[in-house]
Amino acid sequence: EVALSNPNWLGIFKGTIPSIDTVKETPVVNGMSPLTGSLGIIGATVMPHNLFLHSAISQTRKVDHNDEDDVERGVKFAA
Repeated sequence: EVALSNPNWLGIFKGTIPSIDTVKETPVVNGMSPLTGSLGIIGATVMPHNLFLHSAISQTRKVDHNDEDDVERGVKFAA
């Protein structure tokens, strides 16, 4: 539907992709620019997922699937 409204595509991409001019013109609040804040939000979202998914808690390949107690323990810590 956006394409059907015939928007200014150059304006859309110019507003979406950060440039040096955009960073220069943005206000700094408490020592943080909007670019720094957005990178912090992305980092705070990605890092916990990365830590959890690559931790020993969720590595189900180390579970003995023939031992019912071991499978139950693996499910308990991965869920």
